[in-house]
Amino acid sequence: MEPLDFHTQAIEKLTRRYSNGIDNLITGNDVLHTHVFKEYIPDFSLPQYDIFLTGGDAPVLSCQLDNGNFFLMTTTQMFSIYSGVFARMNYKDYLWYSHKVFKANGPLFSEKNVKTRTWKYYSTDRKEFWYEIDSIQPADAADCCILYFARKAYNVTPPGLDDPVWGG
Repeated sequence: MEPLDFHTQAIEKLTRRYSNGIDNLITGNDVLHTHVFKEYIPDFSLPQYDIFLTGGDAPVLSCQLDNGNFFLMTTTQMFSIYSGVFARMNYKDYLWYSHKVFKANGPLFSEKNVKTRTWKYYSTDRKEFWYEIDSIQPADAADCCILYFARKAYNVTPPGLDDPVWGG
């Protein structure tokens, strides 16, 4: 899928999903730190994080938390700074999520006293990808909306429902 098509379809999906608007996502956090990029911005860069998008790749959603954690979803990949550790994962390299971390997050929509959600994904090359994002709708937008859409767009099929066992 071309980055422009991905961006257009992802923004349309988010707009349909959140009746309160993608500029006003509901969160349990004190302030909404999540931003949805409604406009397609190819060749976007964030030099402070050493992120320089090329080839038409464009931002879709970002979250800069007060604790220094940062998360960016683009049309082809994800970037994270979590507890000072930089990580990057292409959607086509996504394998599955950690069930233990997912269960620890509890219900996504009902706990308004929870400020942020933390996710842990696994890549096909056995790397962990951690990120933190505002709770409730931003967490849903990232994990249940954009990532699921990316899996479909890039033909990524999870192998099963258990955490990956690397063997050996």
